[in-house]
Amino acid sequence: MKTTFLLLVALTTVTVANAQIPGRRAMSAAANQSTLGKLIAQLTENINPSALKPAFAQNERNFIQRANTTVQIATLAALVKSLQAGLKPTAFGPNWAYVSGQWLSDVNNIQTVQDAANLVNTLSDNLDPSAYAAQWEPQEKPSFKGSINSVTQ
Repeated sequence: MKTTFLLLVALTTVTVANAQIPGRRAMSAAANQSTLGKLIAQLTENINPSALKPAFAQNERNFIQRANTTVQIATLAALVKSLQAGLKPTAFGPNWAYVSGQWLSDVNNIQTVQDAANLVNTLSDNLDPSAYAAQWEPQEKPSFKGSINSVTQ
């Protein structure tokens, strides 16, 4: 019993000490921002070229490069919005008609990396399966979804 109590006190002390380290939360936010940029790039790389509007398809490599290197919230917000705008209407599944109004409103009000990640998640969930490259569903989507979920928390 005494050992359990001492262990609990030690864990509480470490947790409180970590929470008080200046910049610890900011480092985590920056890491999440970098991760989200890479996830936006991964999602884009796994969209069939036929699902992209011609202008976006021409600049896809630049878009992916920008997504892979960005850590700014404003840039992430612009990337999310650009990706959606670069998709043909046929790239979206039937549920997009119900969520697109709120999504388009929310994309203009991104404040945090979690906001951006939730919108990327909603976008990816509402693409028609035919909009994805063949290997996406069985091989990469589960990992992508797990990574997106970790950024939203």
